[in-house]
Amino acid sequence: ISAQTKIATTNTEKIEGDIAGGKEPSSIDELPDFSLGGFRLPSQAVTYTEGNRSYTVLEGIDSPEPFTVFFGDGASTLSDKGEVLGETSTNGGTIKYLVPKSGSYELEVWGAKGSGAGGANNSGGYSTGVVELEQGTELYLYAGSKAASGGNAGPFGGGGNGNDNGSLYAGGGATDIRIEYDSLYARVIVAGGGGSGGCGGGFTGGGSGGSQTNGAYFGEGGTGGKGGGGGWYGGTNGGGGSGWVYTEAFFNNWYSSGEVKEADKQAWKLTSEYYLRDGAMTYSGSWAGIPDPLNNDVNMTGNARGGFIRISYLSP
Repeated sequence: ISAQTKIATTNTEKIEGDIAGGKEPSSIDELPDFSLGGFRLPSQAVTYTEGNRSYTVLEGIDSPEPFTVFFGDGASTLSDKGEVLGETSTNGGTIKYLVPKSGSYELEVWGAKGSGAGGANNSGGYSTGVVELEQGTELYLYAGSKAASGGNAGPFGGGGNGNDNGSLYAGGGATDIRIEYDSLYARVIVAGGGGSGGCGGGFTGGGSGGSQTNGAYFGEGGTGGKGGGGGWYGGTNGGGGSGWVYTEAFFNNWYSSGEVKEADKQAWKLTSEYYLRDGAMTYSGSWAGIPDPLNNDVNMTGNARGGFIRISYLSP
């Protein structure tokens, strides 16, 4: 991380880095006024490159109060309700986020909508769960992109390309959170993207959707005809991508399956300390009870926008 990365953890630790006018304060009380939850504004984030990927790193300041952060399509409209980590519009994107405080966090993800015709439900799915995280833990946030109407190019998040005849369409991108590693094998939670012929999310995506143990590809939708949605496993022939929650039951089902490639099992990176709890579940985009991330008072049938992530600190 850049030497100018700004770090603050408690009001007794020295603050490292270059902040407000070059001053190096000795306590958190001397920091400039930040937004809700003590998070640095996105304009003060540090961007750096690892390999061929560029990341925006946001480091939080220890806060005693519950807080919520948002990343994804429409996030900028929620600046009065928490910290906006990034507005992706429908295009998707990724951020590397450092956990600011140890404790329980609720993770919520919404997959992106696929493109298609004929009234098919191409909505993205929804997944939720609670995890214990230590201060400084690295989270990689991936918000899937919505497939363009009538478009055939697969979007960010593993949505599959459609073919070029103009009547077959691309799948929507999955949305996921990865812990400590920027790898498909470190995904703690996934919301499937809608395919061009079926909704995303849930145990199995709609249409010829990906399942918990099989699909077009691990993390990506099928291509070459009807684009499949991205997901835990991507959909084939326009099917939606499946969702995923890293619980003991879900993991044991996946790991013990004869359908899963041995190489994928051996590549898995997360340990049991990151098992999700408190009713962790993945929901299909066909379910009418999915919460609207931009309006807590409204439920919707699947997500018809780009991908979205909401992270809420609950308690120590």
